[in-house]
Amino acid sequence: MSVLLDPRVFPGYNDLPYENDVEPDYYTQNHRGVFEPRRHWCFMGEIVDDTHSDSAFLRHRMNVRDRDGAVIPVFFYLDADIRDTFDATVLKNGNTLFARYAQQHSFMDGSEGLRLEEPELFRVVPFAMEAILDAYKEGDGWAQDGKVCRKCEAKATHRCGKCKKAFYCTRECQTDHWKAHRPTCKILTAVGPVTALDHTRFTDFVSFT
Repeated sequence: MSVLLDPRVFPGYNDLPYENDVEPDYYTQNHRGVFEPRRHWCFMGEIVDDTHSDSAFLRHRMNVRDRDGAVIPVFFYLDADIRDTFDATVLKNGNTLFARYAQQHSFMDGSEGLRLEEPELFRVVPFAMEAILDAYKEGDGWAQDGKVCRKCEAKATHRCGKCKKAFYCTRECQTDHWKAHRPTCKILTAVGPVTALDHTRFTDFVSFT
């Protein structure tokens, strides 16, 4: 199963660690007695309200729907130099946010949501969450089929150079199948950096940059 489909690695908001707690499922003590993540995790949510996403003066903010259907607010607390250059155009309805090491946060007004401060730890892709999950389910099916040509089902000799998931027996089959493969390929290629690490073993924080 693709790691993206694992809710333990890509949890919904209610399963994220709370910022002021040291939850044993997420944290452990290192040899210096300092608590650090025991593994990697990443929040995933589709943007459903981008009304204030371009309001840099009042902080970029939006609402997202997580994989469990919960709608939560997301606020971006960016340093001034970053805020001035931050591309808020990606914060649009229908796009999907990925945020590594996300935690539940309580704001001063008593509400809860995500507080994102480091742009290198979040990424927004121009695809709906359902489309992303469907693409990875399809990719899982390819993996179960083994090295089989997606076009003619013959024994495959090479794979798609973009998504690295689809196999083909010849360049001709790959070219003929490109129109059918392209939508899934675009999603797998865009989301690939999100899943491209060993989530079970933590040695240091890993950014998207």
